[in-house]
Amino acid sequence: MLLLLDLGNTSLNVAVYQERQPVCFFKTYSDKLKSENEYQDLISQFLFYKHIEPLNIEGAILSSVVPSLNKRLLKAVSSIINKPCLLISREIKTGLALKLDNPSELGADLICGSIGAVNTYKEDCIIIDLGTASKIFLVTKNKEYLGGAIAPGLRLAEETLWTKTAQLPEIDPVMPKTFIGKNTKDCMSIGILLGQASLVKGLVDKMEEEYQKPVKKILTGGDGEMILPYLDKSYIYDKNLVMDGLYDIYIHNSRKGK
Repeated sequence: MLLLLDLGNTSLNVAVYQERQPVCFFKTYSDKLKSENEYQDLISQFLFYKHIEPLNIEGAILSSVVPSLNKRLLKAVSSIINKPCLLISREIKTGLALKLDNPSELGADLICGSIGAVNTYKEDCIIIDLGTASKIFLVTKNKEYLGGAIAPGLRLAEETLWTKTAQLPEIDPVMPKTFIGKNTKDCMSIGILLGQASLVKGLVDKMEEEYQKPVKKILTGGDGEMILPYLDKSYIYDKNLVMDGLYDIYIHNSRKGK
């Protein structure tokens, strides 16, 4: 079994995998104020409640876009499983060729999502990873990362509406039955959800047109499933994309990569 951790600006996702299949998942908020001991306790409790013995875990790997938390999480995980925890970085072998002006700028989550997608689907893919930011990027079946686009995420757009205006309330967006809102909550839900879906479709269409080849369109990330009903059937949702990629990168480095 492997322990996989994906640390984003909003959430920390933890999974245990065996033979590239998820055994269990856990999700909590990423918190820059938490100490190493607090993260150690949190992850240990997750494993305990899932009846997983830490000493049975072969290894661990962390993808992070919050550098200030890396050392704390790496030490916490190493203390739990009594083994080093790998970190997605420039020093680790991913098998992904980065066709970018500055490859060092690319987030670890996008690297993992790319590897997970190509290894699973064996096709050229446009990946739409919807979290704090909406990341839309193109990776080829030959494991070449060609680039993409970044836009404000669904939750970030929602938060901006109610924190930067005097009269708009905080809401949990749920798409009403009509696309012409009759009250403030419905109007905001339509704008947030349908607005994000329209942004995704518009950017994906332009990328596909520029690439001039058919692609697999894959939604992932915490908010990906929310907009899936407002896209056409060519889009699929795969919530495990980043974790699958983390698993593959660990295997590439610890077994096949040696």
